[in-house]
Amino acid sequence: MLSVLVFTVLWIMVFGMVTSLLIGAGCCVVIVAASSVSDLVDMLLDALASVVFGVLAVIAAIFAGILGLFGF
Repeated sequence: MLSVLVFTVLWIMVFGMVTSLLIGAGCCVVIVAASSVSDLVDMLLDALASVVFGVLAVIAAIFAGILGLFGF
């Protein structure tokens, strides 16, 4: 009877450990996937900021050229 109880307790512990490992691995996958998505969003926002600031620089250069013609 005692051996059956010990056997059952060991199986429950192993099941709990395997479940914990699967949950931990799943969390790691979620963290890595979120990091990859975050890097993609960061790259897209950097590209968008470069385009926006480039357009603003062109507008500023046009205004500076126009004002330069009139001596301001």
